[in-house]
Amino acid sequence: MNRFFLKEALCKTNSSRRNNVFFGWYLMVLTTLFCSCGRNYESENQILPYELIDIPIKFPYLPNYENRIYIVQKDSTDILGAYNHMTTSIDFFDITHQITLRSLPLVREGPNGVNVVAAMALENSSVIVESMRDFILIDDSAQVRAKVSTSLIRDSIYMYDGIKEYKTLRSGVTLGNFISLYYNAANKELIHNIFPVSENSDKIYSGAIGARINLQDSTVNILPIQYPEELQQSDDPYESLASPNFTRNGDLIIYNFPWRSDVYSYHLKTGKYSKYNLRSLYTENEAKPFDDKNASGMDFTRYEFCSLRFERVHYVKNYNTYVRVHNNSRNDRSEPQSKYLMLINADFKRMAEYKLPENFTYCLCTENSLYFFVYDKENDDSYLRLAKIDLEALL
Repeated sequence: MNRFFLKEALCKTNSSRRNNVFFGWYLMVLTTLFCSCGRNYESENQILPYELIDIPIKFPYLPNYENRIYIVQKDSTDILGAYNHMTTSIDFFDITHQITLRSLPLVREGPNGVNVVAAMALENSSVIVESMRDFILIDDSAQVRAKVSTSLIRDSIYMYDGIKEYKTLRSGVTLGNFISLYYNAANKELIHNIFPVSENSDKIYSGAIGARINLQDSTVNILPIQYPEELQQSDDPYESLASPNFTRNGDLIIYNFPWRSDVYSYHLKTGKYSKYNLRSLYTENEAKPFDDKNASGMDFTRYEFCSLRFERVHYVKNYNTYVRVHNNSRNDRSEPQSKYLMLINADFKRMAEYKLPENFTYCLCTENSLYFFVYDKENDDSYLRLAKIDLEALL
């Protein structure tokens, strides 16, 4: 029989609302007895220190940006960019100094037009936007400097393996998959999902599932990475939970899928593939498939909102460490969803795992820092709140 004991403590170090600094300690002790099947777990004491950061804002800046967010480190400053759907602009914040920087209005029509912001990334002073048909590089005056059409991606795929039926977007909820693009600044390229599926069906086929996109050179290179065997030729009962997430560390491409705890890698020079078993100690490690063929679109949405979901593996370069967040399953959207953080070493071994506060939402990572958006129900729209995890204290 397994017993879980959770103790929480929160220490407030400054009473000023806008400069509040909190250090939260979550002490988790997993005490396990041998169960009837003979399985046991490790017993660990875990302490998670974090600092709350409040950035003062005024309308039309938003206290909560639900998606289309990105963070970049410039010199020693962490800059947050977030799409503001109310003003059709990109809002910029200096997280390090806790100040609002500016808002960049997007042009809607003409040669510099951006009609839809499905996802975004940052590169220094430029913004990369995924629209419905293009990937667009915009400078700090909202002028389009480069553009790659999704038709070029499809042409590249056809030249690669002769398969015409590919998509760059899947059906289903896009939690954890299209919140932000993955952009690798060192190589100046996006790594984006591609889906070898029929135009009339979401059935999964064997075929490449990732593309490297260089906006400056307008080039596309297909990654020789496919779905795991257990997903190939299936009826895809996982919807967007089968959408791959990508990260790059040097010549190593790291990828995972929201439906399962396994992590994979592909080495660009050696061609070596690897698989890592990074199971959570606290939750299930594989999402249950949705196999109701007569379900409505709302049923699919409810399934994906409530399902177990593993997010992208992030690489924290200055600590040579990987981090991964995942949400536990729940029965209904009205219930809180437990969220967990795993620290992973350079050899893809689990170092530690922590339960996060329930009001932590989206995870953002720079070369040196790890942040979470924090939902504060008492916020009167006067500040944007984030939590910075003290990785140095953990490592």
